[in-house]
Amino acid sequence: MSYLNRPSFRMSGFGRASLGSREGGMSSCATCAVRRTGFCRFVPDRHVSEYESIRTGPKSAPAKSMLAPPRHGQHFYIVKQGWAALFGMVPDGRTKITGILVAGDMAPLSSLFGASAGLNVRAITPVAYCTVDVAAFHRFLCRHPDLVDSLYDAIGQMLSRCEQMAVHLGALTAKEAMLYLLHGLAGKVASGADLSEVTLPLRVKLLAEFVGVTPVHAGRLLNELEEAQILRRTEEGLVLYRPALARAAAANGPAPV
Repeated sequence: MSYLNRPSFRMSGFGRASLGSREGGMSSCATCAVRRTGFCRFVPDRHVSEYESIRTGPKSAPAKSMLAPPRHGQHFYIVKQGWAALFGMVPDGRTKITGILVAGDMAPLSSLFGASAGLNVRAITPVAYCTVDVAAFHRFLCRHPDLVDSLYDAIGQMLSRCEQMAVHLGALTAKEAMLYLLHGLAGKVASGADLSEVTLPLRVKLLAEFVGVTPVHAGRLLNELEEAQILRRTEEGLVLYRPALARAAAANGPAPV
């Protein structure tokens, strides 16, 4: 999670990825496509059955709805398919998006340490997800201390990305921040594949809230990027031209983490 979240590739011969890029399998953890690439990759095959016993789901949430929490206990979410936004309340009562989640991402990270910091998850597209009880997760780790190091490595990488992103976004102009965010998401969606285009299901209002500008300002920035042939706005969202986006991002700030 920079929370910059992934579904499965539906690729054409022209190197395009459509909405969704790593698609989570809808059966058991053993056959889940994102277990080996997302948060759950620290669980080896020999412990998958036991790990599966502490999670609930998969469940589904329609676009623009809140992911439903379990009735009891603290928990975290694992996105199996689709895109979602992590958000919380700011002092003036408004909501603030703190991350964008794709398949394989977990949130909120703070729940692993006993606090969710008032964060919630809202579906951007239709989402399939699981929930994991934090207390049961801690007991699972106590039974398998050999997994702790690999889990902490994964958590450390997530925290480092979050911290670096916060530092960079705080020092960038709105345009630089928009390019930084889009470039990071494009890379995460591509997930190592050599794709010239990727599609993100993101609307102006959501991008504006994440970057910290008004929707009008965000719309102007996207118009500028479209005129520069860095992206194309469609009914599905934003089609990003990765080579042009990479050049623009490199010329306008730090590389995404």
